[in-house]
This record gives sequence, C-alpha cells and structure tokens, in this order.
Amino acid sequence: MLRKSGRQHLLKIAYQVLKTGKPYQDLGADFCTRRESPAQQHVYLERRLQRLYPGRTITITAGPPEAALASAVSHAP
Repeated sequence: MLRKSGRQHLLKIAYQVLKTGKPYQDLGADFCTRRESPAQQHVYLERRLQRLYPGRTITITAGPPEAALASAVSHAP
C-alpha cells in the first residue's frame, strides 16, 4: 500500500495525463539534480557541510574530477 505522499504523487500524475491528454513520461531518477545549476548545487552542499560541522571552517578547492575519484577510491574500506 502506498503512503500518503505516494498517493498524492500518483494523483498529480493522473491529473496531468487527463488534463493534457499526453501519456505519462517519467522524468528520470536524477530529475531534481539535473534541474539545479552547478552554482545552486554548490551553495546547497556547502550549507549542508556547515550544518554537519558547525563552528568549523570549510574550505572548498576545485580540482580535476579524476583526483577526486582517485582519493575516494584510496579511502574506501
């Protein structure tokens, strides 16, 4: 059985399909992240880090994506 939020989501979908007459088209699992600009994502993630570590200084430096992947792999358990 669906929770209330799931039922509401399905009702919104059904309403749009009936209203427009177009078939339902899934927006994709990454729809929310795709619709945000990189700057918006940066601000959101920076605020999230500040909430996780209050009172600490957070410094973000840009580097090549390959370096981030390599360090994440080397820190994996």
